[in-house]
Amino acid sequence: MRYAPIVIALAAAATARAEGNRTLHLAVHGSVDGAALGDAIARELGVDVAVVEGTCDVPCLDVSVDGKRTATVLYAPRAGSTRSRTIKLGTNTTQWQLVITLLAGNVVRDEARDVLAGLPSRELPRPPAPEGLPADPYPGEPPADEGPAGEPPTAAGPAGQVPAEAGPAAGDPAGEDPAGADPAGEGLAGEGPAGEPPPAEAPAEEPPEAPEPPPAAAAEPPPAREH
Repeated sequence: MRYAPIVIALAAAATARAEGNRTLHLAVHGSVDGAALGDAIARELGVDVAVVEGTCDVPCLDVSVDGKRTATVLYAPRAGSTRSRTIKLGTNTTQWQLVITLLAGNVVRDEARDVLAGLPSRELPRPPAPEGLPADPYPGEPPADEGPAGEPPTAAGPAGQVPAEAGPAAGDPAGEDPAGADPAGEGLAGEGPAGEPPPAEAPAEEPPEAPEPPPAAAAEPPPAREH
């Protein structure tokens, strides 16, 4: 339902409180108890409130509640522009008087600017930048080869030392490199091919036995001399 516009003369006070003992005029339209609402607004603002019908002299507070449970509060001071607010009342009619009273106090005091100023900015705060990664100690160098997939990387030794290459497993004869070995794969002098044991040495030849001397001939007596 649309209500006829209310003719309001504007004059000289910014708020009802500033007018001292002057009366605030209240016009109520809709399914709201005007007398009870006037008493509640008087306590909220601390001024005298007079409920009127028809023409509302300034300072005037006009409250309208439509069939969609929407309340509109309009305030016309003695000087300055008219202010208004609209709010949804909800389905709980027992709370309507309280909601309208608080809205009326907000409109008369023009506290909307202070409320809006206290609201946070619409711009969401940006998340903090991630902490910087540690600087590369050797910029420009490719990462070390970690070997074939599935093998763990070689444990790093003390700072400044290059890790030694892994040697053959302990007890592996094929990986041993005896001193003096021929790099071409040949064994030591006197040894056979690699992997074969050296030939057994022949026993030393015994010197031949000296021949036994022939038996001495029986000594024959010298021939007798002739006289």
